Amino acid sequence: MTVRRAASQPAESTMVNHDTDDDTQFTAATVAIGLLLGLLVVALLLGVWYVTAPPKSGLQWGGQVYTSEDEFKAYLRAKGLSYGTWVSRHPGAAPWDP
Repeated sequence: MTVRRAASQPAESTMVNHDTDDDTQFTAATVAIGLLLGLLVVALLLGVWYVTAPPKSGLQWGGQVYTSEDEFKAYLRAKGLSYGTWVSRHPGAAPWDP
């Protein structure tokens, strides 16, 4: 014997609960937005720290800052140059020279 349903009653198998899918999408979007905002805050803080960091003191030469005479001599030696010649051509430029 087959039981017939009224036309206004949908079969149970056609009813789908979408609430869990919506909750999962909402949670994933919330986590993604939170992570992006967190990364943005970190990037801004690093940018502020970099801009406000005090500059190194020393001799700025060739895109580098040399903080000691020995360090600068090694740089000149690597280029085949003499520190004595450099000092004679740039008197008073090195902060460690009197």
